[in-house]
Amino acid sequence: MEKETRNVVIKKPVGLVLITVYTVFSGILMLLWSLQWFGAGGGEHAISSLILAAFVGLGILYLVASYGLWSFQKWGHTLAIVLYIISIPLGIPAAFLLSVHTLRLISEDMPVPTGAIFLFLAGGAIALLILWYLFKAKTRTSGRE
Repeated sequence: MEKETRNVVIKKPVGLVLITVYTVFSGILMLLWSLQWFGAGGGEHAISSLILAAFVGLGILYLVASYGLWSFQKWGHTLAIVLYIISIPLGIPAAFLLSVHTLRLISEDMPVPTGAIFLFLAGGAIALLILWYLFKAKTRTSGRE
């Protein structure tokens, strides 16, 4: 967890490491979910295809941002902030729409799972915590003190 620059060792803050791991995990989940949704016929309609493309793009951007955070790149820090700001307002409608769409693929009679909606809302709360951490004075310079 250290980066060596001109014989100077820079320790990565634990918070930054946790955010990077969470960002990688989020990106991979978005890509896997997109593949699953595409395999279930989710890209048949224009709006479904647009949502699917957005999730693939966001998944890739999350992975790119995690690389930037891990390697102390200023652009990675900025990209992570932008992605987490975007993720907060998108979480609530996504929770409802994606839950309903997934259930319709399984059965018309199934109720909307409150657990899935809770997870999306918890993701919004985690995004707020991540933004708070990224805006702190020490981390504004992407890990350099």
